Amino acid sequence: MMKRIYCLYRGIDGADIQRQQEECRKYADEHGWFIFKEFCEFLDNARDTTDALIDLDNAAHKNKFDILLVAEYENIGRIEQETPIAVFCLEKQGIEVVSVKSESKDFIEQGKDMYKNW
Repeated sequence: MMKRIYCLYRGIDGADIQRQQEECRKYADEHGWFIFKEFCEFLDNARDTTDALIDLDNAAHKNKFDILLVAEYENIGRIEQETPIAVFCLEKQGIEVVSVKSESKDFIEQGKDMYKNW
């Protein structure tokens, strides 16, 4: 079965977004994955009502994708505390979160603890 891949790029400028996009596309190509949808967001423009994480969460609830591919885990959240919770919530919904650069899955355990206290 083909995995449905979504990507999230968050950065401070177009060059940062483009770098992440190139890294994720290369990684997907090397793994024989097809990227179905890409979300791009400039960090200084992110607002709660237009946040890419809201769109990703909605898509996860509707079972529209299997893997969220990012260049670095740290780019998932707008703020440091948001990333572990987002990773945990996505994984809890059956979405695998894959990072091109980061090897660590510590965010899941950290997010689980933060989610309990949220």
